[in-house]
Amino acid sequence: MKTFFKLISGFTLLLFTTSVFATVSYNKHPFKTNHINTIKGLIYEMAKNPSMLKQEIRMKFLPVFAKALVWVDKAHNDKKKVYEIADSSADDKQVLQAVVQHIVFIAEGANGTVTEEDANRMLTKWHDLGSNVVATYSEKKVYNPSTKKYDKKVTYSIKLKKKKKNLLLKENIRQLKKYELFYHPKRII
Repeated sequence: MKTFFKLISGFTLLLFTTSVFATVSYNKHPFKTNHINTIKGLIYEMAKNPSMLKQEIRMKFLPVFAKALVWVDKAHNDKKKVYEIADSSADDKQVLQAVVQHIVFIAEGANGTVTEEDANRMLTKWHDLGSNVVATYSEKKVYNPSTKKYDKKVTYSIKLKKKKKNLLLKENIRQLKKYELFYHPKRII
């Protein structure tokens, strides 16, 4: 009986340790889903909010932002390997490094220029945005007949998920219409 409990507790421990296994880290600090969402939210705001970056810089970096968002999503969902953001010098990883550093800077109060309340408000906003961000990025080689060479064509998008319509509300309206024979505002049967 003791071995049965040891076996069950060992299996449970194994199950829980693999389910909380972080696959993205920065300087050996593992990221949870909340961290990933905050990172995604800040990148989305940088990509879409004109007050965050100048227009020409934002337009230049939009593909890099999309590539970073796609990478961080794939890495976070891959439970077989740990991905370290700080180990890479690629543009998308450098964006992720800068975003993490900015989030830490804000969370620590930005050298006294941001109140704790404002920092919490910003972090919450980025987290909420990030939980709804969807990004795509793809590179294709396309033959250019004028140069007789292959050019790289990049397609990308960064957007928010469409909000789900309240199906319960629709169902309630359907039910009311179904029973409207029995209910009329002027008379109740």
